[in-house]
Amino acid sequence: MIVRKKIHILILAASLTGGMLYLSCTSTPGKGTPQSIRFAVLNNTSPQSPYAAFPESVPAALAQIQHLNPVFIMHTGNIIHGGFSWMGIRIADMEKQYQQFFSHAKNLSSLVYTTVGPLDALDGDTSLYSRYTDHAPYYSFNYGNTHFVVLNSNEKKPAGISPTQYSWLTKDLEESSLCCTIMVFIYHCPLNKPRGRNSRPEPAFQDGAKLHELFTLYGVTSVFSSDGKRRSSFSHEKVTYNQLPCVFPEKKGYGRNNQYYIIDAAGENTDITEHSIY
Repeated sequence: MIVRKKIHILILAASLTGGMLYLSCTSTPGKGTPQSIRFAVLNNTSPQSPYAAFPESVPAALAQIQHLNPVFIMHTGNIIHGGFSWMGIRIADMEKQYQQFFSHAKNLSSLVYTTVGPLDALDGDTSLYSRYTDHAPYYSFNYGNTHFVVLNSNEKKPAGISPTQYSWLTKDLEESSLCCTIMVFIYHCPLNKPRGRNSRPEPAFQDGAKLHELFTLYGVTSVFSSDGKRRSSFSHEKVTYNQLPCVFPEKKGYGRNNQYYIIDAAGENTDITEHSIY
């Protein structure tokens, strides 16, 4: 089944095969001049428990993002508070949270994309996540001559990707080699930030090194992740890694934390602005 939908100047072609949603350009984009784009990133909106409501800072952040008019919003993981059934978490608890989050997001004019985080699944099963987000655990899409890839780093413990996803990623990057810019979204950063000026970054998990090798081979320019305690950016072999964690406090008085980031990008030129609602 092929579905084509045009929204403003964003053209997506989607095919659903074996439960995998794959999005790509309807034509070869070509290198050319990097196209400028503004998008927003937020993450870790999950309530403090599976039974709690979302803090007021979540809808407040979404309302602020709306006024900044990004082309799309990327939630980079932990939309809700899921986990494991042995913890007492039930499907009904997770469904309620997904319904609440998307009730907050329903009036957004920007496109909303999502990345699966460790708390978005139940016992590792992402079917509920896909049902409510309308996205597979990993997929890709294009805006002009910029290619965006969304990965699932939760297929192994503590983090990692399956051989099936790695094969898909290799094929996706090969087919997108003519794109001017390639950006990746993933919950866990594949590499740890170097400890010193002359030190090399170490893999953050087992598959981190081979992911980085693939990124360098196919010219990935930027990687955006959600883990870490504070924002950080570093470059290694022409790939820039941006750790952009968010914190959503229950109320004022918990110190200044970032609730979302606005990214203005054009090729390798990427400007990231931190935003706090308090």
